[in-house]
Amino acid sequence: MKRVLIATSRAGGGHASVARALALALDRLYGNEVQVAVADPFDSGHPSLVGRLTELYAPIIRRWPALWGAFYGLTDRPRLLKALMSMAYRLSARRAEELVEYSKPDIVASVHPLCHHVLAPILRGHPQGIPLAVVLTDLVCVHAAWFASPADLYLAPTTEAEEALRRAGIPSTRIRRVGLPIDPRFGRMERPEDLRRSLGLDPERFTLLLTGGGEGAGGLESAARAIGRSRLPLQLLVVCGRNGRLERRLRNLSFPVPTRIWGFVTNMPELVGAADVVVTKAGSVSLAEALAAGRPIIIIRAIPGQETGNPRLIERLGAGRAVRGAEELVAELDRLYTDAAYREGMAARARAAGQPDAAYAAAKALVHSLPRLSAAPLPIAEKEARNA
Repeated sequence: MKRVLIATSRAGGGHASVARALALALDRLYGNEVQVAVADPFDSGHPSLVGRLTELYAPIIRRWPALWGAFYGLTDRPRLLKALMSMAYRLSARRAEELVEYSKPDIVASVHPLCHHVLAPILRGHPQGIPLAVVLTDLVCVHAAWFASPADLYLAPTTEAEEALRRAGIPSTRIRRVGLPIDPRFGRMERPEDLRRSLGLDPERFTLLLTGGGEGAGGLESAARAIGRSRLPLQLLVVCGRNGRLERRLRNLSFPVPTRIWGFVTNMPELVGAADVVVTKAGSVSLAEALAAGRPIIIIRAIPGQETGNPRLIERLGAGRAVRGAEELVAELDRLYTDAAYREGMAARARAAGQPDAAYAAAKALVHSLPRLSAAPLPIAEKEARNA
């Protein structure tokens, strides 16, 4: 049996989703051959400077996204990153050392751009020489944090990310393009009408899903108001994530269309599958999920920094459109509602670009890098994984 430690952080809901998808894929493919642990190397159970800084991410992208963009640009420099991460290592080394000692991993997979900087020095100095893999979760814009500390393997979600790693000097032999690990259920949907019925919705009514990722960012309230005023015969599903304040505000509004509002949910595959169109900020995981489900995408906002290039990617794929303001949003919704050929073409291109089995590809890439372990998935587990 081999042990895989997946390192993530509470900063950004997408990273946790990727960690869960990767852990699920490893379990389904390899069963008892691989033991998986998911942990945050910054979470010591006690208040810490690094932990508090990572917790600032959510309120900043909700309230001051331009500030986040400025910070992103300022720190997108390998030399500066190395200095900052050296300080972060000194503050978090004890927790990281305890985590490695307790989990005894044969490989560590980091799905957050900060985690591997703290773990890399420990793994390099370990007597067993534990390999480190970096699982990139950004589709186009690859920050220096992903590669400022060396790793043994880089798993890239897109051609754009793969090329960015090469430009940064990462050898091609260390890069594998596998897609972005997401829950494979996004590629195995029931009929939208059946999913709507199971959710207590009108099965025949045109349905929109509005989401801002795990943190509920991206101007959801103004988008929800515009959709409500559009007078289109639709039903609206809103996922506010961990943004409890937004959820409370929306619940106090009166919408002229049937509307369901949730906070953080664990059934996103069903909600995406029930929708005819996904309206979202340009978060990588939300986009990858919508693509895998074959749903047309309307992007209402991109957080400056890691999401800047994502709208261009979606438009280049022909899987959706980025809009500016309420007027463009309503106009695009009207076209998607009234023009079935336009909507179905966009859905087909989304489905063609989606990679619902990326988590399995990433899991296999990790296991292939481990010595003395069969790289072949368990036959029964792989069959179950395909049918899951």
